[in-house]
Parts: sequence; structure tokens; C-alpha cells
Amino acid sequence: MDIKVNFDKDELEMILHSFYTITGIRIVVFDDRFRKILAYPEEHLPYCRELRKDPEAKEACRLNDLEGCRRCRSLRRLYPYECHAGLKEVVLPLVDGNVICGYLMLGEVIVGEEQDRLRKWEELQRRLAESRVDMKRLKEVYDRTAILSEDYLLAAARIMETCASHLYLKQAVSVQDEDLSKQVDAYIREHFSEDLSADDISSYFGISRAKLYRITEHSFGEGIMEQIRSIRIAEACRLLEETDLKIADISARIGYEDYNYFTKIFKRKCKVTPREYRKQHGILR
Repeated sequence: MDIKVNFDKDELEMILHSFYTITGIRIVVFDDRFRKILAYPEEHLPYCRELRKDPEAKEACRLNDLEGCRRCRSLRRLYPYECHAGLKEVVLPLVDGNVICGYLMLGEVIVGEEQDRLRKWEELQRRLAESRVDMKRLKEVYDRTAILSEDYLLAAARIMETCASHLYLKQAVSVQDEDLSKQVDAYIREHFSEDLSADDISSYFGISRAKLYRITEHSFGEGIMEQIRSIRIAEACRLLEETDLKIADISARIGYEDYNYFTKIFKRKCKVTPREYRKQHGILR
């Protein structure tokens, strides 16, 4: 299924242009189906452009990018990875409400230290030994390519995460209100504290369970019941941080009458117990 997403390309291009002017890092916007919406610069950077002259290397690049977006969707957070040719990329999700409606991918950069340039090239040669890339020409491009530190790339990615928040506020990227995935998300948020099931939701929207599962896997990156648990635990975290409610009361308020089960789910999601979470956030109860 396709999510109906509005992309304000003028606003997007302005942000991408500004980001590139400051960082020199190319960035691409993809929709929820991993189709390119916009890139700045439009052309790939020289090193990547030289690689892609070989059809097999180009296809390997495409598959790497696709897998990076899929992993980002699964993790629902910034995801760095290295492509088959040794270039570093970072993908982060574009989220409206709780619906993943696209991706930002930045990179096409060589990561390391300048003093390790020769060692890095030898490593890249080994990676591409079986390809038909013109290694002499690639070496010429490589020698003119800046090597960035990993810290620099990740810092740039975090800045772009902040820019993504601006895009949501400006509605440069947004899911159309009538989109079913957004309606499902809104329904879960309104009823998450109730005894909510997949059957309840599919019945309310007049769709099959199979279609509901497709919507949630595609739009939220997780199954419907896991999505309900995620929303419940997010609310529990807020209550633990902002109120002095007893933990048992928080458990009941978000839909878990069984306190022990709530603690188990919370620890699985947050890696700490509710009490430990509250202590970590400076609230001692």
C-alpha cells in the first residue's frame, strides 16, 4: 500500500541546499516506498558517480540503499551503515505523528582519518577487486575526495534530525489527514488504555486483519499489538517523568492491570524497570 504523503519540494530543497552548503554532504529524500523525491546535489558526488558507471556496482549501491532504508524503518531511528564500496551513509526516518512517511539519506562519504588515506584506499581496492570499476580513474577521484571523521558525519546527521522537526512543523512533509494509516494511529492513541485488540481496530475501520497488519508493518515498522505496546510505554515514560503517580497506578492508567506484566513489557522496551527509569530521570519515589 502507498501512504498519501504531501512533500513541499520548495521547502525541502531550501533545507537540503542549506545543509549541503554547510556540510558538503549530499542528502536524498525518499518516500515511504523508498522512491527518490528530491536530492541535493541532484547528481551523485564524484566518487559515487565513478562507481556507478559499472552497472553491477550501481545495482549493488541501489540494494545497499534499499536495505539501509528498510533497517531504518525497522529500528525507527537514525541508522548508519557502510556500503559495498566502503562509503558511509546515514538514514533517518521522516515521521508524521507515528507514521513513517519517508526517509532522509545523507552520505556518499569516505570516513576515516586523513593520515590513513593510503590504507583506506588499499581496503577499498580489496572490496572492489571483483568489480569492473575503472580503478585507475576511481583512484584519481579518491585522491580529490575529502575524508571525514565518523563523528563529523554523525553530528551532521543529528543536525538533520533537528531539520526534520522543522519540516514537520512547516508541514513540508506530512501524511494526508484522510490516509488510513494516520487514522489508525489516531484511533490507537485515543483508545490505547482500553482492552484494545487487532479485531477491534479492523472492525472499527471495516478492513481485514491482514490489511491492518500490512498498514502497521508498512507505516509504523512494527505489528499492530507491538504498536499499541509502544504507545502505552511512551505514555508510561511521560507519566514516570512528569508525575508522582505510583507505578501501579501508571500501569493501570495505560491499560495494564497486571503490574508484573507491565514491568516485564516496560523493561523489554526500555532496558530498565519503571522504578529504575524514574530514578534515572531524577525523580525518586
